[in-house]
Amino acid sequence: MRDSNKLGSKIHWVCSDCGIEALKNSINKGKKQFSVSTCHKGRCDVCNQIKSSVTESRDYGYPIFKE
Repeated sequence: MRDSNKLGSKIHWVCSDCGIEALKNSINKGKKQFSVSTCHKGRCDVCNQIKSSVTESRDYGYPIFKE
């Protein structure tokens, strides 16, 4: 598990696919996606793919991602 809220975390930019998938995990119960986020084209730090829409991990409540 990779916690995006830990100091020194390498997860800063998250695509919507990875963010939404992380929120489905029971370990992230109670966390939710912000209703408004600023996005840009860039590389997702979770899936390592360039996506048209990435945002900060805080916009998903700093979830824990499965490796």
